[in-house]
Amino acid sequence: MEKILHPVTHTPLWRDKENGLSLDDISQFIKEFHYPDCTLSIYDIITDHTMEIDCSIEDISNIVGMVSAAEHSFVNYIGIVDTSKSYSVGIMFTRGNFDFGCYKYEDGKLKMTASLNDINNYLATLSTSKRSDIALTAMSEDERLELLSEMTKKFFA
Repeated sequence: MEKILHPVTHTPLWRDKENGLSLDDISQFIKEFHYPDCTLSIYDIITDHTMEIDCSIEDISNIVGMVSAAEHSFVNYIGIVDTSKSYSVGIMFTRGNFDFGCYKYEDGKLKMTASLNDINNYLATLSTSKRSDIALTAMSEDERLELLSEMTKKFFA
């Protein structure tokens, strides 16, 4: 296992591309880099899509284990994304058991609050009403954080 700083964001990143990280590794990472207000982003390495999960920090290892087992895949990495205040976990979604989008973790289950299509449609309305399509790709960090805040309010409300 490699324990490094992300080359761009300079945030902690643990990865193991050959054998994968264990749930103990995930728990240890969270213990060492404890950010109680963070959410969870599970990134599909194959498609470049994510599951954004609103959950407590105590549930992250269970959720990662559940998704990893359902996809018959191992965890390639865990890191922190400062801009979205989330733990990011990379898994290869080899079975397609989950739809990408926003979820809430309640009563031991993942409940979808917005699909990827919902999110794309919302972004399309923003690009026509508030910004041009070019501006979406060239936003400043403050603008990206504002957009993330707007999306969070809409999909996790």
